Amino acid sequence: MAVSLDRIARRLRERVESTVESGLFTSENQQPFGLSHLSPTDFARSMKLKGELLLEFKDRALAEYYDTEERENEYGACLKITHHAELGIELCTAATCIEEFSRELKLLYGIGPSVESKLRTLGYETLSDLLEHPRWGSSAKEMIQCLDESNAKALQSHIHRWFPISHPLSCKLISLVDPAQIKFFDLESLGLFGRPILLFGTAQITESGLEVVQYLVRNIMEELPALIEIAKVLGVEPALVTYNGRAFDTNLLEERWGYYGLNVEFDPVHFDLLHPARRCFRDKLPDAKLSTVESYYGLTRQIDLPGSLVPDFYNTYLETQNIGPLIPIIEHNKQDLITLAVLLTEFSR
Repeated sequence: MAVSLDRIARRLRERVESTVESGLFTSENQQPFGLSHLSPTDFARSMKLKGELLLEFKDRALAEYYDTEERENEYGACLKITHHAELGIELCTAATCIEEFSRELKLLYGIGPSVESKLRTLGYETLSDLLEHPRWGSSAKEMIQCLDESNAKALQSHIHRWFPISHPLSCKLISLVDPAQIKFFDLESLGLFGRPILLFGTAQITESGLEVVQYLVRNIMEELPALIEIAKVLGVEPALVTYNGRAFDTNLLEERWGYYGLNVEFDPVHFDLLHPARRCFRDKLPDAKLSTVESYYGLTRQIDLPGSLVPDFYNTYLETQNIGPLIPIIEHNKQDLITLAVLLTEFSR
């Protein structure tokens, strides 16, 4: 199924590119209202793609191209879509994380760069060396206990208290988490805050790579059952990996739970990869957009559309009941999750 979809995507992309290059759509076209950040050429290319998708997938069903399953709960039904991606995911070892963490004396209250330098000249190189220190012994003991217990959430709070959120130790902490608890998360919505979510995407590390699970809202009435399903998948205390999720994805998710009056326990240890990406690429790339960072690692998308046009494509699907405009939304979300896994591997190392 995946091979068939890749072939279709390649053919559609070639048709769209040839049309744009022929001069039918040019950069002189007026920019669409409300999408001033999107170039007229990109907008025209996306609209041409939508037209081709409507023709290509007319009278087709998602089950012909994806592994789908109807998910029902007390609030209704939504569609579950599962993908398997072969991917080498190698995180830093727990031993490496613990070693690096134990050498960061500045994590203790009252120890700044100058005090740290003085302590090192006196032979205090690690947190263990400070256990008998009259001033910092108790703090060192507390920190070492968190390391022994692999308490990633507590350790992360110490890092964020004294260091920038982009500090390399933040990503290395993921090695202390049970891989079964690591959940990559990304969603697609009909707009910013206060608008419904139309696709929930999660991914989990497996022996062969990554299992991507998406919950599609086929009509707005399915948002509530999909919110219930995603709450079950994420669990109470996951290790959540997102890209700009602190500012958008998790806030919108909790807002939608609240909108429906759902009392969901959700307190993840959160790894937002936007911040280390900014730190890593500030002198190498023009911006830290996920698509820009993808290009640095040579990752390409067979079929995609700008995130700002997701609502337009979804509304076209609602109006026509043609699955064509859904395909790039599903693929966009899936690739975002795969890219998150690649970035986590790079940043944790």
